Amino acid sequence: MDYSAKHVENHLKTLRSTWNTVQTLLNKSGLGWDENLKMITASPRVYALHIHAHPTHDKFINKKIYMFEEMYLACGNDRARGDCAKSFDDINLDCSSEKGNDIDIERSSKEKDVVFETSSQVKSSHKINRSYDAQDVVGDISTKLGEVAAAIGKIADCQLDVTRLYEEIMAMKGYEEKFLGDAFDYLVQSDTLAKAFMAKNQNFRKVWMDRFKRKQ
Repeated sequence: MDYSAKHVENHLKTLRSTWNTVQTLLNKSGLGWDENLKMITASPRVYALHIHAHPTHDKFINKKIYMFEEMYLACGNDRARGDCAKSFDDINLDCSSEKGNDIDIERSSKEKDVVFETSSQVKSSHKINRSYDAQDVVGDISTKLGEVAAAIGKIADCQLDVTRLYEEIMAMKGYEEKFLGDAFDYLVQSDTLAKAFMAKNQNFRKVWMDRFKRKQ
């Protein structure tokens, strides 16, 4: 694709204008920020009132802001100050005012280092925070899975007492003897199912029996 310096300059102005709008909205009372979704958030009432007053802001509220971090790196805390506004992104671009260009370029060069370093630190901090959050979630999941595995292991390790299983099933009230015999024959074929049944209290055993009866 063919790009000219003017194309890049115009695109940068658009990007800077978008960034300034986002920064303005982030400072508005009643609007929030979702770091994970990169979205400016608002309740339905606040959204309706704000969009009524500023229809062009519809695309910025309760919608994901794409390339948010990229815009942060490109624009930083830079806010437009007119046609001659300068940041480290447009050091080499022409300005309609020739007076003090050398001073502006030198200042912009210094600003480049400061803004770039600050932006990099903030972005690194965000990555570290997200990394810690992810590690915490993974750690919690691992702990829960470990507890489940331990519980399953205890059930698997214990020996099935077939005689006790038969006695417990046949002692169930409210069922025909033949049905209870069928339930025993079914459970005794699987140690896991039988052990799980024995671990249940009377209420849950009855729930299992009723479910088994419906399948007959």
